[in-house]
Amino acid sequence: MNIKKYILLITLFFSPLFSDELKQISLQLQWKYQFQFAGFIMAKEKGFYKEEGLDVNIKEWKDGIDMVNETVLEKSEYAIARPTSLIDISKGSKIYFLAAIYQSSPLVILADKKSGIKTLEDFKNKRLMSTGDLNSDASLLSMMFSQGVNRNNITMQKPSFNVKDLLNNKTDLLAAYISNEPFVLKELGGEPIIFNPKDYGFDFYNDILITSKNYLNKNPKEVENFTYASLKGWEYAFSNIEETVDIILKKYNTQNKSRNALLYEATELKKLAYNQTNKIGVLDKRKIERIYDVYKLLGLAKGNINFDKIIYNFSPLNLSIEEKNYLKNKKSVTMCIDPNWMPFEKFEDNKHIGLSAQYFKIFSEKLNIKFKVIPTNTWEESLSFAKNRVCDILSLAAQTPSREKWFNFTTPYLKLPLVIVTKLNVPFINDISTLKNKKLGIPKGYAFAEIMRDKYPYLNIVDVKDIDDGLKKVNNGELFGYLGTIATIEYTFQNKYFDELKIAAKIDEVSEHGVAVRKDDFLLLSVLNKTIESLNAEQKQNILNKWVSITYKKQTDYSLIFGILIISSILIIFFLYKQFFLKKSIKEFHELIDATMEGLIISKNSICVDVNQSALDILGFDSKKDMIGKHILEFVSSESKNNVAKYLKIDISSPYEAIIKREDGSKFFALVKGYTIKNKKLRISSFIDISQLKNQEKMLIEQSKMAALGEMLSNIAHQWRQPLAAISASSTGMILQKEHNILSDESFFSSCTAINNYAQYLSKTIDDFKNYAKGDTQSKEFNLKNETEKFLILVDSIIKQHNIKVDLISDEEILINGFQNELIQCFINLFYNSKDVFIHKNQEKKYIQIIQKADKNFVTIIFRDNGGGILEEALKKIFEPYFTTKHKSQGTGLGLHMTYNLIVNSMKGTISARNVNFPYEKEIFQGAEFTIILPLNH
Repeated sequence: MNIKKYILLITLFFSPLFSDELKQISLQLQWKYQFQFAGFIMAKEKGFYKEEGLDVNIKEWKDGIDMVNETVLEKSEYAIARPTSLIDISKGSKIYFLAAIYQSSPLVILADKKSGIKTLEDFKNKRLMSTGDLNSDASLLSMMFSQGVNRNNITMQKPSFNVKDLLNNKTDLLAAYISNEPFVLKELGGEPIIFNPKDYGFDFYNDILITSKNYLNKNPKEVENFTYASLKGWEYAFSNIEETVDIILKKYNTQNKSRNALLYEATELKKLAYNQTNKIGVLDKRKIERIYDVYKLLGLAKGNINFDKIIYNFSPLNLSIEEKNYLKNKKSVTMCIDPNWMPFEKFEDNKHIGLSAQYFKIFSEKLNIKFKVIPTNTWEESLSFAKNRVCDILSLAAQTPSREKWFNFTTPYLKLPLVIVTKLNVPFINDISTLKNKKLGIPKGYAFAEIMRDKYPYLNIVDVKDIDDGLKKVNNGELFGYLGTIATIEYTFQNKYFDELKIAAKIDEVSEHGVAVRKDDFLLLSVLNKTIESLNAEQKQNILNKWVSITYKKQTDYSLIFGILIISSILIIFFLYKQFFLKKSIKEFHELIDATMEGLIISKNSICVDVNQSALDILGFDSKKDMIGKHILEFVSSESKNNVAKYLKIDISSPYEAIIKREDGSKFFALVKGYTIKNKKLRISSFIDISQLKNQEKMLIEQSKMAALGEMLSNIAHQWRQPLAAISASSTGMILQKEHNILSDESFFSSCTAINNYAQYLSKTIDDFKNYAKGDTQSKEFNLKNETEKFLILVDSIIKQHNIKVDLISDEEILINGFQNELIQCFINLFYNSKDVFIHKNQEKKYIQIIQKADKNFVTIIFRDNGGGILEEALKKIFEPYFTTKHKSQGTGLGLHMTYNLIVNSMKGTISARNVNFPYEKEIFQGAEFTIILPLNH
């Protein structure tokens, strides 16, 4: 009993101290308490916030509260916002997105079945209860606009927030939440008809947790802890719906909702929260970009946003209180690196660069602590500094018995295959034992030098300063070879020694690297281990792609991949020669092809006889037995089989794209190259997954189209100014004449006629743009000259602004069966190219000529300008993706690639480019000429 009293006294004494430690913050909701905010409620009720040292006041919405201003002005540290906050960001509001609770917005339009409304087209001449605020209802209005319904077609009503109005004939349509109002309508005896923007391609986030940039900068750990606890609360709420509903009914039911209504809301919201994901709170940058594109298209936002700087990169570390206190007191960590070990790390211009630098940037952000690099001249000096406690850690180091005396090692975050580099005249090395007494250079202090000396004592390992020193000595004949990682060798070969040295062998050892931490700092070791383990596969792959595959990204096309494929093919052919004519063992051959990152399939008479490990990994097969014996076309998707079969007949095929099929049936885009060894009936097929590149290309093309739409909107706004001014002047003039009793019938009718003509012009302009923006859903017959004239109206303001002369020479009745808006998009791309050339060259006379003529089966469209033409070396590549003659800040190289795809793939035509001289106004001009040939029917 005495012990219990003692414990009680201790608890009572210390509880106020613990209570004082909790930091008081507030979260502003965007509506009243309901299940919509259950995760935050449960984070508070279950003590998740308290565990993170936070006392959170969850505030209901009140009239007049603006979520973004609430956080920017720090009236509330956190708030729940709609995606329309992107518009605020575009206007300068500095906020961060922490998590998106609902992956798909619950905002829908609701009707009752008795209204007879079945489709969006039925909205015309109906009444809609909504805020009418384009910002708030952008997804709803975009959905309607996409089906040809705009606000002029419907009667907007102020919302009454009463679902009964649908049944009492006070309205026809209601902006509603799918998680609330449909349930209420059913309860009232109605039959809900739901129109969801997601079903029409407008899939928006909702309930985005935000904070201000200023608050995040001042309180990074608190933001991480708050976000972690909030998402933990959401996981609990959706896993324990019954309990959560009971708590809301008991303590948070300010709207007097029924239990069934809350349960219905919970079920519907859970679907939205986990839509296409199994993780709560996901924020996808690409989705946010698409949402912002819609706002720009609607004219609600202007300018660009750096989306990387508004999305909070959240990965919880679950640090202990002791570890958190350690970081708080530590302030900074000193670090030694290898000063010359690219692409992994280097100290250049007083800056840490390379792969490890990218990792430590993430570590620094996650831990809110600085990693200070101590400059050294060599890796050996870095080791010495670390042993003498000048540095707390070594950024990238392998664990060896000798180093364990000085350091503890984290989980490895990098695994590096080892290879040997020699001069070109050295035969490929089948057995490392043949290198007895051969001088092999390894940078002094490197871990694999110790490993190699222990495992292969007969090797003559020579210390070199760094990779440059080692390769230089191999090239000069001072060393037989240099032993290093395949990544560092490939990185160096990009600029040096490519034609002088080669990779002659791959050895079995793999060097694993993590962070080496001073022996006495166990807390730092634990913190870094948790940080490394918190990294997701995407983050690791992005870092690897950026640094290990750096040249692939720098090229304007596929040249690096082509180079890799060619080099690999040459190496394989050489090995085959050695294997079959010198009857060597094929063991090293397999080791070499397994070291390549691209998939390799060796076939005989199109039947697979061997593959490398990368092919198994990429295609998802467990063993070579699963692939050997199959026809090579079995690994190709049906839509690409004919094309691949065609290339299989070509002895040396140029690199081409194909859709490849994995073992599980999934598909991906690949870049493929083939080489047939004459007289052996053996073919080497190399392939590499380019799905990510294709997705990026698709996104850029979409962005290019959206940018064009945005510019078209700007053009139309410009075109409207003069007619609107004329309408205003006409109407004002009539008023003034009437006031002075001088308005004649002739003047009245003349002014009215002018106003009507201008109104018709404005209506036609917006109809043309609406049809263009809506896009093509099916092929149909259209008049080519009429559509070309529509295109000229769309770009009319640019033509006038830049004083461009455009001549359209066309047969009157050319009828084409195809996609008219896609053709207009092609014209726009070609027009912008010409306009950009005129501006770049500061051309005085600017002329574009469009000639359209038809014969029995085809129509020919010639689009030429007097911009001086295209460089001859560029003409062959002008339709390739990412190829551009403009500065990288002015062009993506996708405009003409998009045009090519639309003409060739969508409209089954052809397009070509050349330079021509042609007469205009008694002068001879030089320029580019694009010739499009389209079938009249396809």
